[in-house]
Amino acid sequence: MRSAVIATTTQDVDLVQVALLDWITIPFVLAGLVAWWRRPDSRIGPLLIAGGFASGLSALQLTHVDTLYTIGAVFDILPAAFFLHVCLAFPDGRLRSRLEQVLVVVAYSAAIGLQLVKMALGSFGPNNLIALGSWPSAAADVQHVQLLTISATCLAGAFVLIRRRRHAGRLRRRSLELLISSFAIGLVMIAALFVDGDLAGPAFQQLQRATLIVIGLSPIAFLVGLLDERLGRSAVGDLMLELRGDPSPRQLRDAVARALKDPSLTLAYWLPDFHTYVDLDGNQMELPHDGVSTAAVLGRNAVPFAALIHDHALDDEPELLEAVGAAAGISLENGRLQAELRARLVELRGSRVRVIEAGHRCRVERIVARATADAIGTEQMRHGYRNSVARTTSRAPPT
Repeated sequence: MRSAVIATTTQDVDLVQVALLDWITIPFVLAGLVAWWRRPDSRIGPLLIAGGFASGLSALQLTHVDTLYTIGAVFDILPAAFFLHVCLAFPDGRLRSRLEQVLVVVAYSAAIGLQLVKMALGSFGPNNLIALGSWPSAAADVQHVQLLTISATCLAGAFVLIRRRRHAGRLRRRSLELLISSFAIGLVMIAALFVDGDLAGPAFQQLQRATLIVIGLSPIAFLVGLLDERLGRSAVGDLMLELRGDPSPRQLRDAVARALKDPSLTLAYWLPDFHTYVDLDGNQMELPHDGVSTAAVLGRNAVPFAALIHDHALDDEPELLEAVGAAAGISLENGRLQAELRARLVELRGSRVRVIEAGHRCRVERIVARATADAIGTEQMRHGYRNSVARTTSRAPPT
């Protein structure tokens, strides 16, 4: 629809430019709709849709209709701010740190606030309906600040993504690796594009087209990731087949680890009588809080019975964790009973050791007491003997 409007209102339309803008708009809107449908509680879907529509509206400045041209000029820089917001808010649509919030606020302020100031100063020519006059020098100064500000926020955003990626360690899915890489590369290319535009570089058009191509790959990588995640859930069916054979606790752990593609997976069982979690051998353990592993607690009627301690990369796939937990629920409860039996055996061995130690201590105390009593008796006898000898000597007549 947008392309048709441009084609019917513009005689010298740049079809390549229109196609590239469609290359961004359509995938972003499509990816946003799919994400919103799959995860309605996540903000990433509406954010992707808004970014796609902002890109579509910015293309209206390619027309010669003053109203449409002005609307397109207002949205000219806004898609860059939306892209930065999407990159930093992935995967749940929420910004994680104060720095990320500051970067996004600054980017939106520059993309909207400074854009309106620039247009009010007469930028974008005679078709600009909100121009209050013509001050080209002041408009150029505002544009200089605007482009460099957004370039700086995009570079900072790329740095945040790289740091987050290094901290995350190994990624489970290659599609997620591709998506994060496309985010970082897209941010760097936007920064380079705006710097080149501010300097009036000769390769601006080529750099712009390359940037649009890279940005358009991001929602496609996002859709591939969703498909990869859905295919990953097919492992739940294989898990259910494996669990039909009544596996041992260690076989159960291996089967769940294969379904989640996480070899570091650990099972923890909640024992209400002991008020603690135990491992497969019945030994007491604590749920992790180190940021490397995450514990997904499983329960029935708000009462926990087990926990899956997994790589924190699985935090982005709550549906898969829920499906695996539901499929392995009965086997995990059986495993909890076996773990409780082992815990009681461990407690029984400890009690036996304590009883033996207590008995040994009592025997030692009796021996010490008897030896002490004998020593005291002997000393009293010696003392009595010495007193008797002394009395006898004192009574003897002198010679």
